[in-house]
Amino acid sequence: MNFPPSTPMILEIVYLAVTATAIGLELCAILNSACCSVFGPGKFLRGSGGLQSAEKAVQVLEDKSEITQTYFMTGLYCIVISSALKAFILYTLWNACIVAAGLGVMSYILVTSEKDQAIRGRINKDQVIDPTNIKLQ
Repeated sequence: MNFPPSTPMILEIVYLAVTATAIGLELCAILNSACCSVFGPGKFLRGSGGLQSAEKAVQVLEDKSEITQTYFMTGLYCIVISSALKAFILYTLWNACIVAAGLGVMSYILVTSEKDQAIRGRINKDQVIDPTNIKLQ
């Protein structure tokens, strides 16, 4: 990216650092989720310890899930910050403030909305199916 000549060097460095951090965190999230989806089911099904092996696999997947969600959400925040910094580099102050405010509002809505199951993996108790109460037809 070619920065305008009037851009302060510190702003260029911060922009590049935040952008690189966002890319790295999102890559970590992708790699963690891929490893969990590839190796998790096999460990669960073919574990040598029976039920203990399955419980251990589920525990490891839950731990990795939390780490992966942390990587993803932190990367998302870095992407928003990077986009706001790019707006401050390329546009006038007024336009950049509008872009940054829009990004902030949309990020807040995305993270705090009621339909946050896709991002945070939260499921309400009324949406859970009780496996002991299933009746086959």
